[in-house]
Amino acid sequence: MMKQRLRYWTPRILGICSIFFVGLFALDAFDGKHPLNVQLLNFGLHIIPSILVAIALYVAWRWEKIGGLIFLGIGSICTPLLFILNYQRNHSVAISVQIVGLITLPLIIIGLLFLSNYYKQKN
Repeated sequence: MMKQRLRYWTPRILGICSIFFVGLFALDAFDGKHPLNVQLLNFGLHIIPSILVAIALYVAWRWEKIGGLIFLGIGSICTPLLFILNYQRNHSVAISVQIVGLITLPLIIIGLLFLSNYYKQKN
């Protein structure tokens, strides 16, 4: 019984945490160097990844298999994109891998946890 509850709640709690973590990067839009309307526009653009993860969590909460696949898809698609973007900025493979690991690896793990829970319940 306890294992079932833990298996049920772990990906959901990690999903909520990842939404907040990814959302923290949107706060970079408020730098004080640009007018407020530009900062709000930048914030809106930077919050899109958090909104996508929130939508994925909503779907996964209702339909674990589909949501788990969405989380895996987001993590898998974002991994090479984030790596290339960060490598172009800092020209360091190690730093780029760390950044990618912090952002996309949790999404992949969450997707695997949702799928694991789905298949465990099915059996």
